[in-house]
Amino acid sequence: IQKGFALNQIKVTNKKDGKTYSNPKYYLKQGDSIEMNIQSVPSTLPPDFRPLEIIAENSDFLVVSKDAGINTHPTAWYEGRFGTLVNQLIGQITDFDREVGEDRPGIVHRLDKDTSGLILVAKNDSALRNLQKLIHDHEVEKTYLALVIWKPKNLSGTIKSVIGRDPNDRLRMTVKNPLEARDDVNHYEVEEVF
Repeated sequence: IQKGFALNQIKVTNKKDGKTYSNPKYYLKQGDSIEMNIQSVPSTLPPDFRPLEIIAENSDFLVVSKDAGINTHPTAWYEGRFGTLVNQLIGQITDFDREVGEDRPGIVHRLDKDTSGLILVAKNDSALRNLQKLIHDHEVEKTYLALVIWKPKNLSGTIKSVIGRDPNDRLRMTVKNPLEARDDVNHYEVEEVF
């Protein structure tokens, strides 16, 4: 919305004085009208033409495999604007809406840099909203395979905690005094012990 105001794509007309405002700090008053002409903004991220492994695809979304060692989406630093999964998407997928986000086009969820796995990518705004809602409502089950240096007492079980952004490092998640914590429930089962 702020970007829409900045690009003069959102205008508010005051009913009382008839003036039109394009200012995100304008306080709406009863009877004001809002005109929105949101247009796609081409990404300023550089395309990456490395092959993208597409596992499944239809007209609304695709499932891609992300390698370990690459970020899902760009970071705030200049160097972080290159070599991400999003750069690969921009370089190779031409039929998804740019409205789904300039720096995160179509990304429904993310995986940590050092985690490999499957990522859902929406091709349009409606699919993005619907898929994100499914994840938010816990209608999507995620399964991870991890190699750990530890043998749990029980070979299967459930770990319940709260998780949220680390107050000291916003790039990390934590279970210790997280900001805006949410419930986190993980069921585990040991497949093999070495």
